[in-house]
Amino acid sequence: MGRGSIQTVVDGWLNEPDDGPHRKALLNCGYTAAGVGLGWAPDGLSYWVVALANE
Repeated sequence: MGRGSIQTVVDGWLNEPDDGPHRKALLNCGYTAAGVGLGWAPDGLSYWVVALANE
């Protein structure tokens, strides 16, 4: 359920318009660290999170 695999989610983010917030964040070369998480809602939907930061 949910949006599927992390590959499906990241592909969706990267296929946003050039000014899309997820696309802009993922392509920002200023970040030096990343973390990825997956959470499940009680109804079975999955929620992916990518946290980007500078160390």
